[in-house]
Amino acid sequence: MCPSASQPNKNRPSKNQPGKEQSPKSQSQKSPQADSARSYDPSSFSDTFRAMARESLVKNQKSRPDSPIVSISPVLIVLGAIAAALYGLWQSWACLIPLVLILVLMWVRYTMQRQALNDFAELEAARTAWKKTRDRQYLELMAAQSTRILEENKALTKQARAHVQEYADFAAQKLGTQH
Repeated sequence: MCPSASQPNKNRPSKNQPGKEQSPKSQSQKSPQADSARSYDPSSFSDTFRAMARESLVKNQKSRPDSPIVSISPVLIVLGAIAAALYGLWQSWACLIPLVLILVLMWVRYTMQRQALNDFAELEAARTAWKKTRDRQYLELMAAQSTRILEENKALTKQARAHVQEYADFAAQKLGTQH
């Protein structure tokens, strides 16, 4: 039997009991906006998968979460539509090909994003270490790393490229004044 709405449930705290703790289920029920604002762990594929899904659902570009790698959501949507069409028309196993491609593209983007975030962390660590020690090697490392990142990583967003260029300019400026 289901408990009626008029009978209080002993396992469920009522809203007017301030001293009682909420159950884990009610604590996990958050608004979608608060959940999307929460940062994610870039080293976790499942967190990246969820973040990409949230990112692809956001219509307004300004409210998208920051990512140093360009979005592949349009490609994923097209591949998903192709898979649905293949299955709908012929109910064939051929629909697995675009689905596997989706997973491969998501994995590639995940590894590229993880590498970009690691590169940014290295650049910031070199800048912090230079500020503490004033050792020229940190500036040379920043200059070399930023040049490598700009040349090798073609999937960086404009904002990420500008951020890397700031590190390169900082290193060039400080190296020029240390002669």
